[in-house]
Amino acid sequence: MAKKINPLFYAFLVPLVGGMALVAFALVRNASMADLNTFSLSAYQSDWKALAANTYLLRCQIENQLGQRENTGRVLVVKLLDNTGRVPIFVPIAIKQNFETGQRFKMRIRVRENGALLVEEAEKF
Repeated sequence: MAKKINPLFYAFLVPLVGGMALVAFALVRNASMADLNTFSLSAYQSDWKALAANTYLLRCQIENQLGQRENTGRVLVVKLLDNTGRVPIFVPIAIKQNFETGQRFKMRIRVRENGALLVEEAEKF
């Protein structure tokens, strides 16, 4: 006769596996920005062409929305938290996030060939 498994075993196993999955998800999510260099406004202002096609971590606070196009995205002005200064950033429509004045974000940005700062990922903190 097959041995029955105690229901208490499942009561402990399910939350344990769920907790481990949440921790793994959080580690993978944070790892996407953990290895990035912090965006340097002084380096960008002195020679943005040297930074073109590179990806950086930008910690910022939303200041204002300059414009929006329904099919492409919007342009925001952000205040840098790791440096002093403000920069415009382009947020593509694919970034499904609300951006309101005063909110703080960690963003993965790419410096495009034309010098524009493109947001690839945004996480509120």
